[in-house]
Amino acid sequence: MWKRGDIYLWIFRFTTVVVIVVWLYMLISIYGSGGEFGDQAGKCMFGTMFLFTILGVVHRWKEYM
Repeated sequence: MWKRGDIYLWIFRFTTVVVIVVWLYMLISIYGSGGEFGDQAGKCMFGTMFLFTILGVVHRWKEYM
């Protein structure tokens, strides 16, 4: 049946896919909103750092379980 580690691995995989899809959607919406490069760069950097911090926390959580 299912092992405990398998469930955490699938949670990590699902979270990874969700974060990447949200990140791509965010980048496309920022690009589509227009504006100067300086305005877009800050939003892209903040969003990227925020989403991949969440992914890093989930990865660390999986290691300790």
